[in-house]
Amino acid sequence: MSPVLLLVLICLSVLSIISLPADALLYANGDVRLNRNGSVSIDNTLGVLEVYINDEWGTVCSDGFGTGSAAAVCRQLGYLDSLSYGLPSKYNLQTPVGPPVLTDVQCPVGIDYAASGYLHILRCPHSTSSTNSCNNNNNNDDDVIAIQCNEVLITSNPYNGQIRLVNGPIQSTGLLEIYLYNDWGTVCGEEFNKAAADSACRQLGYTESFNYTITPNSMTSPVWVDDITCTESESCFSTNCVNDDQSEVTSGPCAGHAMDISLSCTFVSTDGDTLLSGNEFICRIHGVDVLVIVLSSVFGFFFLTCLCVLITCIVCCYTVRTCPLYAYKQKRKYQGLI
Repeated sequence: MSPVLLLVLICLSVLSIISLPADALLYANGDVRLNRNGSVSIDNTLGVLEVYINDEWGTVCSDGFGTGSAAAVCRQLGYLDSLSYGLPSKYNLQTPVGPPVLTDVQCPVGIDYAASGYLHILRCPHSTSSTNSCNNNNNNDDDVIAIQCNEVLITSNPYNGQIRLVNGPIQSTGLLEIYLYNDWGTVCGEEFNKAAADSACRQLGYTESFNYTITPNSMTSPVWVDDITCTESESCFSTNCVNDDQSEVTSGPCAGHAMDISLSCTFVSTDGDTLLSGNEFICRIHGVDVLVIVLSSVFGFFFLTCLCVLITCIVCCYTVRTCPLYAYKQKRKYQGLI
């Protein structure tokens, strides 16, 4: 390749990046936030729902929106569930300017986040059509949705193998951490690849990774993972990409958080896409707690069954003439003891 052609390609690449909206370099398709009268802090638990679609933030039309959709949004924000939803006036909130970018969002009701893939609003049936009643009504207060989330975080009661993104400007971007041996720790980037990045994003509810980088830092938490085993995108980073015998990394290039991984996830879908990730329950590793529950249930069922059979046999035996207990009862009766 000639130096002139190479220079032209570099210039075109730089121009394409410069021409992107500023938000496009920061946010991913399908990111959500709660706008509380102009404040869009990542820590907001109350506000008018906004979604990032086609390189712009917009509100969500109230048409078809229900309890399941509110819960999915709060889970995407990292909270355990929603408390309520309604019109902005219900919460004394101002309606942001601009037309809705989503309508007919209909997530199933009663879906537990740990037993489904509904961790992202775009996994639910929805439409991005511009022809809806909200647009026709010029985006007044009767059109858009506000949500109040439960302040309890999904990660407040973590399981072995749970992952999260921390210290990022939005929920889809941040330092990748995994929960092992009763503590949160980071993931080393020495063997980290695109398959691992996509798998982590899929476990978090997204469809794929947008970017991943090595981010040295001075954290005091352990480095848990340095041996990446996945070679293609999986539903669970924890079970497919991490060795079961993984222990804290204290030596080598990964020690001291010198090669920690930061990750950005995105969601690629079409209208109405209901693609589900794997059941998050299978992303648990070192599942002793699950085994104990299963064994306890089996033992309890076996014990109750045996007890019922024993009681039934005793009752029946007292009424059957061929039963030794029946003869014993008759003997005591003749002796005047009963």
